Amino acid sequence: MARRDVLRIARSDERNRGVAQRLCRSAAEHGLTLCYHNHDHEFTRLDDAEGRMAFEVLVDHLDERVEFEFDVGWVGTAGVDPIEVLHTYGDRTPLIHLKDMVFEAGESVRLGEGDLDVAGVVEAAVETDVTWLIYEHEQPDDADTSMRKAATQLNEHVEQIEEFVQ
Repeated sequence: MARRDVLRIARSDERNRGVAQRLCRSAAEHGLTLCYHNHDHEFTRLDDAEGRMAFEVLVDHLDERVEFEFDVGWVGTAGVDPIEVLHTYGDRTPLIHLKDMVFEAGESVRLGEGDLDVAGVVEAAVETDVTWLIYEHEQPDDADTSMRKAATQLNEHVEQIEEFVQ
C-alpha cells in the first residue's frame, strides 16, 4: 500500500469503519479474528494540527474488534519505538512479526544484527500477553542459518524472561 493510500484511508472514517465492521463480522462467523499488519508508512506523521501518525488516525476509525500484528522491524524503521507501540496497543496485539532491520536503510537482517532491541521487544511482548512471536527475515542469504540463529537467540530471551517472571 502506498503512503498516499494510507493517508487517504486514515482520513476517511465512516466508509472504512463500515468495511472493517463487515469484515470483522464475517471473520467472527467463521471463527476468525481480523488482524491489521503494518509497514513503516502507517507511522508517518500527518500534517494535521495534532501531528498524529496515520496509524493513530486509522486506529480511531477501525472497528474495536480489529487486532494488530505489528511488524516491529517496520515500526522501528519508521522511527517509532516498537516497545512503546506494544505497550500502547498490547491489549489488541495477539502476535507480532519479530523482524530485525537496519532502520536507516530499511534492510531486513538476521535477528540481533540490526537496530531492533530484541530483548526489549520480547520482554514487552511477554508483558503485554502477545501469544505469537513470528520470526521474519526478508530474503536471507541462508534461510536455514537465519532460522537456527533466531531460534537459539529467542530461546535465550524467553528463558531469561521466564526466570524474571517467576
